[in-house]
Order: sequence, then structure tokens, then C-alpha cells
Amino acid sequence: MADGIHLIEQIADRIAGLLTAGDQPAVKGDPAGVTAVLKKTIVANFATEAAINREAEEALAALPALGPGMDRGKLLAGLRERIAKKRGFVL
Repeated sequence: MADGIHLIEQIADRIAGLLTAGDQPAVKGDPAGVTAVLKKTIVANFATEAAINREAEEALAALPALGPGMDRGKLLAGLRERIAKKRGFVL
């Protein structure tokens, strides 16, 4: 997990550098502050996606046994999409 957080920090730092660079930066402000906001946003996005995945798995487990020819992966993907749409979250 520490490697994942380190990677997120690197990505956030790189994006912040790009957004705050130049004579007319896309974002004005302290690059470290922009990095912190980006890191928080990325982590929250992953947490929301993980929660949607858990909810979809639970919903699939609550369904009656899957019959022959029913694709578990497709059902799970459909449930994930429906839950994400309900939350206004883009997967």
C-alpha cells in the first residue's frame, strides 16, 4: 500500500507542476497545496470506486444462484455501472 500512496504522490506532484507552470498557469497557487488537493482527490476517487465494487459484489451475492449461461462478470459490471450512475460517479 505504501508503494501505491507513493505513486499517487508522484502523480499528483507531476500534475500540480504542469498545472502551475508557465507565465499563465492553468491553476494559480502554491504547487505543494495543489499537490495536496490532487492527492486527496485521487485517494477519494479510489475509495469511492472500491466502495462501489464492494456494493456490487454484495448485490451479486444476494441474487439467487446464477443459471446456466449467465455471465457473472457481465452481471457484476452491470451492477457496478448502475450503482456508479446512481451515485453520479464515472467509472
